[in-house]
Amino acid sequence: MFASVDFEASNNAQFLVLISILEIMAKPASRPKPCLDIIEDAMVRMKSEAETAMEPTLRQALLDMRKGAEHRKSESIRSSVRRLAIDAARTLADPDPDAVGRSAVRLYDNRSLIVHQGETASLSEARVARQLVREMLAVAAGSYEHIRERFPTN
Repeated sequence: MFASVDFEASNNAQFLVLISILEIMAKPASRPKPCLDIIEDAMVRMKSEAETAMEPTLRQALLDMRKGAEHRKSESIRSSVRRLAIDAARTLADPDPDAVGRSAVRLYDNRSLIVHQGETASLSEARVARQLVREMLAVAAGSYEHIRERFPTN
């Protein structure tokens, strides 16, 4: 995907492909056990309440909530993208890995604006996304020693 991004015709298309790569690379981590226990307890209660609910809309709402709670067992993709960016920045000895994480989240949030609200990505945003993805791929491949020398960030 990364190799083909330059063949996309618009900044939006390039940006969305790059953010899609981040989403693919982001592996949501499981929540800590105490959190999982709370979620599991809530899911058991939702199922029990749904089984005894007389009103169909309440029953369906409880079942929907239970299904949605399943996704709370692991961190969000947004959080995973932040963690991935911070980890890569630390590996690259970046002076402020948290700033890199915040930048990655801003890019990810901008994806939502593009997809759901019709916003457009700027050339600058596409360039920042490209640099971030390039560095994350290099770190993931274990071939990052000279990445910033070959592709300066400014």
